[in-house]
Amino acid sequence: MLQIKEGYILRPFLEKWVAVYVGEGEERPPMFTMNKTGAFLWERLQSPTTREHLLQAMLDRYEVTEELAEQQLAQFLSKLKEKRILDEK
Repeated sequence: MLQIKEGYILRPFLEKWVAVYVGEGEERPPMFTMNKTGAFLWERLQSPTTREHLLQAMLDRYEVTEELAEQQLAQFLSKLKEKRILDEK
């Protein structure tokens, strides 16, 4: 299962979205910026979900090929892992 770690809030900023860490304790990046697709995925990652559910949500929402959706999803999840924002259970 995949989920965003606790302590973040998501806010629109100009034409981007910004996740800001407001939690305490563990050192985490203070901000993480993303586009509207990232924000769409971020919202779904607020509760435990699977990679398959995220991919299907993208295919249902956007007119993209499965290959492109998978590629974009992989890039987004990779960035979240790199920043230690994603909780994998």
